Amino acid sequence: MKIVAIIFIVNVGLALLTLLLLSRGAAFVVKLSIAVSIISIIGAALANAIVGNFIALPIAGAYLLFKIIWYICMRNDIKFVIRVLKVAMASVKQSHGVFLFGFITVVWQTLWTFICYAAFFKVRSSKHYFARI
Repeated sequence: MKIVAIIFIVNVGLALLTLLLLSRGAAFVVKLSIAVSIISIIGAALANAIVGNFIALPIAGAYLLFKIIWYICMRNDIKFVIRVLKVAMASVKQSHGVFLFGFITVVWQTLWTFICYAAFFKVRSSKHYFARI
């Protein structure tokens, strides 16, 4: 039961952090997600280079190039997305039902995550799981 509480606290914390960041600065969140996306692809390419997986290295490089070109082509749409996020967050602040629905979905997601992990660990710990491998 302790794991359910931990999952719940982490999920609620992440949801509240996301709402806080979006309400304070939608532009920052969008630009941060773009930067994290590019940095994670660079990290994947470097990790593949370090372990010697030279087949995946050009794939990561091509994907990185595609992402950069896509961001350059969509930079005007990104400004539109920022405006839409600002309007959406203003409506969330005015309507408490939207926030309540979001909180209910976080609770549902927490329970569903716990059920999935519990089922996985139950199957993984059974003696029949290793007999099939």
